[in-house]
Amino acid sequence: MSVSLGLPAVFLLGGLRRADTPRRVPLAHGDVVVWGGPPDFAITGVLPLEAGHHLLMGGHRINLTFRRAA
Repeated sequence: MSVSLGLPAVFLLGGLRRADTPRRVPLAHGDVVVWGGPPDFAITGVLPLEAGHHLLMGGHRINLTFRRAA
């Protein structure tokens, strides 16, 4: 599970290979992304942020990621 706070971002959810075309998922302040199963092994990333200002977070973005460890 991932929680996005602050500036908007574009999350990239790819396949199992770098050659796979990633899906672009826009994220806004307060968005939560939950995934599991085969996507756990997908290549992921975030595009570079555009400059901006968020009322609560200023010019920053914070991502909180939660994982269950066995």
